[in-house]
Amino acid sequence: MDLLVTAILVFGRLGGVLLTLPGISAKGVPKHVAVLGGVALTATLAPVVPLAAAPGNLGTLILGMAGELFLGIMMGSAVAVVFGAFGLASELMEQEMGSRIPLGIDPFMFSNQGPLGTLASWLATLSFLLTGLHYEAIKVLGDSFHYLPPGGVTSLTGGGVVLMEVVGWALILGVRLAAPVLALVWMVNVFVAVLVKLAPNMNVFFSIGMVMTNLSGLMLFGLALPYLLMAHAAAIHEGLDAMTRLVLSAGR
Repeated sequence: MDLLVTAILVFGRLGGVLLTLPGISAKGVPKHVAVLGGVALTATLAPVVPLAAAPGNLGTLILGMAGELFLGIMMGSAVAVVFGAFGLASELMEQEMGSRIPLGIDPFMFSNQGPLGTLASWLATLSFLLTGLHYEAIKVLGDSFHYLPPGGVTSLTGGGVVLMEVVGWALILGVRLAAPVLALVWMVNVFVAVLVKLAPNMNVFFSIGMVMTNLSGLMLFGLALPYLLMAHAAAIHEGLDAMTRLVLSAGR
């Protein structure tokens, strides 16, 4: 009976993470992938994690399951927020470059994005999967059951504070990632403004300015993309550390 209760609680935390973890939770990925993945991981982890004592009634079990589910959602969101930082950076770059006119659906951020933002989201997700960071996320998730045994969630308030800290840090990261392109676009705009001031009758500078802004921004984005993805991968590790802090704070 204890093993069955442990498996239910483990599945709750696993399910919350898999429902919010980037890539697995993307639009277009069948929902049963997360469910089956959660079942497989539960079957692997439940026999080796500390056993949870069987509750006295069904209501206690439901509350424990809800606590594990919400903790898992917060853990997965800590990583998803980092992807949001990369999406914010691409959106800022698109706005300054004027390339947000053709909008499309971004399946990873569940929002309308320009072509640059959609490309950045795809590359960020591919980098996350191809570099094995999703395995590290699953490892952190498995270790969390030893830091905080199944059914040990006592409060999510501390986890909310940690998640808010990650959100604030991600906003700053998004601006930093976009800063080189924003600075270049600003310099191009200043250059065009000087030309217009010197020759106010030549309206051609307005159209030239738009072309220069797009071309220079795209060139710099292409050159900086490998470094942006490296910074994104490093930020994912920060998100994984935040997952551990969330677990520790939930057990206090």
